[in-house]
Order: sequence, then structure tokens, then C-alpha cells
Amino acid sequence: MANKKKQKMSNVTFFVICLLVGGLVGLILGTVGPDLEFLNTMTGADIVVLLVSLVIWFFLGIIVHELGHLVCGWLSGYTFGFFKLGSLSWFTEDKEIKFKRSKNFAVGQCVMIPPDNEAEFKFLLYNLGGVIFNFLTTLALLLLWYALPSNHLFRIFAIAGVGMNLLLGITNIIPLRSQGNDGANIASALKSADGRRALYLTLYINGQLLKGKRLKEIDEEIISVYGKLSLENHLVGNALMFEIEYLLETGQAEKALAIAQKINTDNFPIIHGHLFKLFQLLIYVSYLPDFDKARAIYEDENFQDFLKMKLPSVSSVLPAYEFFVNNNYEKAEEMLMQVKNDVANIPNKGERLSLMEYLEQLEEKIAERKESQLQDMAC
Repeated sequence: MANKKKQKMSNVTFFVICLLVGGLVGLILGTVGPDLEFLNTMTGADIVVLLVSLVIWFFLGIIVHELGHLVCGWLSGYTFGFFKLGSLSWFTEDKEIKFKRSKNFAVGQCVMIPPDNEAEFKFLLYNLGGVIFNFLTTLALLLLWYALPSNHLFRIFAIAGVGMNLLLGITNIIPLRSQGNDGANIASALKSADGRRALYLTLYINGQLLKGKRLKEIDEEIISVYGKLSLENHLVGNALMFEIEYLLETGQAEKALAIAQKINTDNFPIIHGHLFKLFQLLIYVSYLPDFDKARAIYEDENFQDFLKMKLPSVSSVLPAYEFFVNNNYEKAEEMLMQVKNDVANIPNKGERLSLMEYLEQLEEKIAERKESQLQDMAC
């Protein structure tokens, strides 16, 4: 219930901020922007063009934002990790940049890999990159407005672009910890050395996974952060999740469960609360069986919404739940086949290998149970 209230408050806060920022954008454009007198004579068709332009610029603005992270990451000494546009993904694997089309859709996403030497880690420009590019795009559109001959349709398209890029830039630079946006990451990294350390570890470990390493192959001294970094900093949440996964891969389920249960996620983005609960569900189903506790977590109304998300890390837990808790072997087998197909398309090689190993082990257990049942029927 607390998580649900937190989610609602976060949504309301974000909506109010968007309204305020929208009003600020309008004020800026009306005060120092181009002549907007033509808006007073817009026809119904013009309004349709404006609405369509806003939708187009929403997607273009996000792509511009992610390109900003890409370029500014490169300028900060990072190497390429992952870039996604819609269902198209470019990613680093086996020292090559590869391309893959996947079912999972994301308007835009960029992940860069920081230097191996943490002393060379620069986070400010990389995290500001998206906002900088949104503001530069705003400036470019305004310059084009004045430089090009007057064109009614272009003016509508341009003003939509100016407004949307300003909106995306401002809402990303305002720190929103519940959303885990760029501004929140910058503020938390500037706030303490623990925040900077956690941000570096998150990017570095994710980079190692992209290169094909498994978590269990990474030095435990690097990946162990619980008790070393302050849980007051929201960036520590990402690093903690890597540590829990590492503990599960290395056969330390009791320790993983203890960490997942002790974490107070009030300081973390809302999705982190769901992910720590997902770890508990996974452990109670597959590692330290306690089906009553697993069922209590699974049936939580707020958690049910999260379980509907089409994320491989989420969907890979569900066949195990059907198999072990519900004893529904047929449904578990059907879900397992679908999840294996989805996991096979994950660009992140290290994550793909770990999830596939877990699913193959589950597949073996289902096959063993079916064979046992057939033997019992034969007797």
C-alpha cells in the first residue's frame, strides 16, 4: 500500500512539474521567443498539424536526448555500450558493435561504458549530455525560424520542437529521485563520494556485462557495496541489485535474501522497490523455497502491475512461479518457451547468459518432474 501511495504521489508530482514547466516554456517563448502572432489565426487543420508535430517532436526530442548522452559520454572518455531506438538496438559484444531487432520497444536509450580506471571517471558532462542536446536543438530551431523565409507549416513544426525540447530538457534537469532522472543522478553524485562510487560501479559493471562477462566472474571486492556505501543515496540502489544477482550466481542465496529484505527503498526510485521485491519472489520460489511467502508477494495488488511489464528479468521469474507454486507444469512450460525466445534477443551478453542458464536449469526440473509423473502412472 505504501508503494502504491508513493507511486501515485510521484505521478502527481511529475504531472504538476510538467504543467509548471509547460507554463514556464510558454512564458519564455512569449517573452523572448519569436513572434507567435500567427498562432491567433490558426485554423482547425493547423491545430491538427501542431498536435501531430508535438507527437513527432516527443519522439525526436528523446532521440536527440539520448544522442546527447552518446556524444558527451564519448567526450568524457567513455566507450560505446548500447543504443536503442524503438525496436532497433546497436550494442557492444565481443569487441564489435552489433545490431539486433527486438520485440521490446523503447523510444530511446543510451548506455556508455566508463574508463576501467575509476580515477578517470567523469560523470557530469555525460549525465548532462541529453539536456544539453535538447537545449541546443531548441536554439537551432529558433535560429532557423529567423534565418529561413517565413513558412506557415514550418513555423508550426518548429514551435512544437522548441516547446517539446525545452520541456524534455527542463524536466530532466530538475532532480526527481522517484523517477531517477538525469538531474537526480547528478545531484546524488555531487552530494557524496558514495553516490559517485555507486554511479561508476553501475556503469562499469553494466559495461562488463555488455562485453560478455558474468557477474560471478567480476571481483567480489568490486561488486560488494552493502554496508560500504550509504543507503541514503539513491544511486546505491542500482549497485545493490548487481550485488544481489552476484550472490545468487555464486550460491549465496541466504545473504542475497537478507540484503533484499533489509533495504528501505524510500530513498530509491519507485521501480527499485519493485525490483527488490522481485528478488525476494525469485529466492522464495527457486533458491530458498517458501511458497507461502512467494504467494504473498506475487498476489500483492501493487506488485501485480509491475509483473505485467515486458522485461526479461521479470518474465523469467513467472514460469518458475507457475511450476513450483501453482504446480501448473503445462503453463510453466509454455511460458518458459516464450521467455527463452525473449532472453535470446537480449543485447546484453552477460545478462543473457545468466538468464539463459537459470531458464535451462528450470527446464531440466520441469522435464524431471514430468518424467517422474510418467513413471508413477506406469506403476
